[in-house]
This record gives sequence, C-alpha cells and structure tokens, in this order.
Amino acid sequence: MNQSNAKFAIATLEDTRGTLEFPVFAKVYEKDGELLESDEPLLISGRVNFRDEEVGMFVDNIRRLSEIRETEAKSMSIKIGSDLLPQETLSLLRSTLQKHSGEKPFTISVQAPEATSVSITPEERISFSSALIEELEELLPLQTLEFSYSSQSKLH
Repeated sequence: MNQSNAKFAIATLEDTRGTLEFPVFAKVYEKDGELLESDEPLLISGRVNFRDEEVGMFVDNIRRLSEIRETEAKSMSIKIGSDLLPQETLSLLRSTLQKHSGEKPFTISVQAPEATSVSITPEERISFSSALIEELEELLPLQTLEFSYSSQSKLH
C-alpha cells in the first residue's frame, strides 16, 4: 500500500543478462495486478528511464502473451523437422487443426533432407487459442510454432 492506501507492487523481470526491478503503480496494479501472480508469460510495456547509469521502467500495461497471440497474430507456421511423423500423429494433427477452426491462416513447413523445405498453406483457417497451442505442443513436442504479427515481426 502506498501513502493513499492504494495497492501497488514492486516486480522483477529476469533474463540471461540480469534483472530489472520496477514499480507497478496503483493505476496499473488495480487494472492488471492479478496477472503478476500468475505463472503465465506476460508482455509488460511502459517507459524506460535511464538515471545515473541505472535503468528503470514505468509500467503502462501488462498483458498475457496468449491473449496477444490470439487477438493480434496474423499467421502461424508449424515447422516440422526432417524426421517422418507417424501416420497416427499426422491424423491427430489434422483433427486438432479442424477442431480449432477460425479465421487465421497457417502454414506447415517440413524440413526435407539436404536442407530443402516444403511449405504447405491449407485453405482451412484456424483460431490461435491457448487450447490449440497446448494441444500442438503436446502432439508435436520437438517442433516449432512461429507467429507473425506484422510484415516484419515474429514471435515463437
């Protein structure tokens, strides 16, 4: 609680290069604070502040990455390695994609021997829901899912 008894938080982001501790003030905490307590990956945006060689951040917005993927991703690519998938897995893949029909395009890219690859873009469209992503990650654990958000950015 701050001086006016409004809830706020001090959060820490950590990656392979270090950590960054930053405040989440009452206005943002009231709107998005419960997300900080989840184990779900988050996108935290705000203004970066440099002072006396220290980096700080003022948080403006906190969102679930799954929500961003579901609403803002334009397309998805399923990248499959050169190992042949069993027919049963291919059948399950097809039924999983059909079960999650929607409005967004997807491509299946298969890495063939000798560094060539084949890409297939079916006419069917799907929804990039969290349920679909979980099923694909379970069905194809060693494969890569890649999402395009604009003509230049991609997230895995």
